[in-house]
Amino acid sequence: MLLNHDKAFADYTPATPVRLHPATDRSVASLAPDTWLETPQGWRPVTELGRGDLVRSFDGGFIALTRVAHDVEDSARRIVLPAGCLGAATELSVPEDQWVAVHHARAERLYGSPVVLVRASALVGYRGAHLAEAGGPLSQISCTEDELIYAQTGAMIYVPGEGDGSHFPQLSYGDTRALLMMIDSQGCGPDSAMLGDRWAA
Repeated sequence: MLLNHDKAFADYTPATPVRLHPATDRSVASLAPDTWLETPQGWRPVTELGRGDLVRSFDGGFIALTRVAHDVEDSARRIVLPAGCLGAATELSVPEDQWVAVHHARAERLYGSPVVLVRASALVGYRGAHLAEAGGPLSQISCTEDELIYAQTGAMIYVPGEGDGSHFPQLSYGDTRALLMMIDSQGCGPDSAMLGDRWAA
């Protein structure tokens, strides 16, 4: 049965976002070495940055990095976001458990915030996002307060602060997939990584 989608979601109950217990939050953001961040001097690879360097945040200002570590080994699988996915101008690779931001009017209707956080692993199949083999060391950064910083021009990466969890709604896997379908049903393909895990089990 075909639905008129303009009316199908007219009556809805705002969903309750998942907020991770602080003990389970990653205390840092993990980025691939070829990730570029905006600084007062222009766009620079994260590997050139150190403690105290400034990067642009979603709020429009520059925030200082309080902790920076390079060449950190991490066994997490990588999720590759191609150019055009979530605002990235060029390919962006992040660990599967890294939080990234989705900015859309649908999110505001459902969660009361135009910006929500989703795990990179939940993006597989969305606008070309795909699983890659774990490869190479990472750079890890943190800041005083939780922030969203720009990477690869338009993508937004969540950087944890020193407080008690995120101020942004954090979505479960199921809520993320549902939101992505609402945003772009044609661009949201099957999650090959999830299917692969099930077949391997």
